[in-house]
Amino acid sequence: MYEIREKYKHLIPKPKKGLGQHFLKDHSVSRRIADYVWKDGPDYILEIGPGAGDLTFALLEKGPVVAVEIDNRLKPFWETVIKDVPHLTIIWADFLKLREDDIPTGTYNTTGNLPYMIGTTIITHLVKYFPSWKLGAFMLQKEVTRRIKAQKGKEKSSLSIWMQTYTEIVSSFLVKPGAFSPPPKVMSEVIFLKRRETPLCNIDYDKWEEFLKGVFRQKRKTLANNLRNMGYSKQCIEHILNVVGLKPTIRGEEVSVETLCHVYTLLSTENICKNQYHT
Repeated sequence: MYEIREKYKHLIPKPKKGLGQHFLKDHSVSRRIADYVWKDGPDYILEIGPGAGDLTFALLEKGPVVAVEIDNRLKPFWETVIKDVPHLTIIWADFLKLREDDIPTGTYNTTGNLPYMIGTTIITHLVKYFPSWKLGAFMLQKEVTRRIKAQKGKEKSSLSIWMQTYTEIVSSFLVKPGAFSPPPKVMSEVIFLKRRETPLCNIDYDKWEEFLKGVFRQKRKTLANNLRNMGYSKQCIEHILNVVGLKPTIRGEEVSVETLCHVYTLLSTENICKNQYHT
């Protein structure tokens, strides 16, 4: 498939800094990603931001691709490519404005070399509004993937907990700046995800996200102090921590996803807390 890309590469515009574009050019990285997202036999792959197509063509070697692209400067390239590649579909849109009803029916997995400045926003949107994918592989800034993967310590955050609530981190690998054009100033990492069939906390996405941001708003403070700042009374917090068996000095980063979910549920339902802040 890469010979088609070479045939029309003169139509590819230069990466746009304002869109955070760093076009992938390492075929071995692209094929490694493609192997993962194709392995459970979906009908097609949903690619977010095909850009100059290095990853896209690795995916196309194995089957149909539906790609969502926001940069209209790439239209001459992709509309020419499509004439030679009938199993490629391009949706010209802002992915953050789409929902699952906007893409073809059928089973799909998903991937993307994501702009670093909005990468977590894109993945969060994908989790919320595209519920049917099973496997995902995403290129992000290393510092971001470390926060997504964090199980404990200072790097654990509301993002870590929220992502781990809905997805399982399968594995990851580092990608050097030279794999891109232009090379970014930071190290990149591909993270392989598997969507959980049953979330670790089965509550509204936005309410759970808001609660977690409150828990981690001041990371040096204890969980109890952050809950106080969210509007819960001292009596309510002491009661809840006692019920779930947490010490009053514990911080949010020391608490598991399941336990934080239990805390949230009790805060929302216990009589002693009912008249307090509601998330």
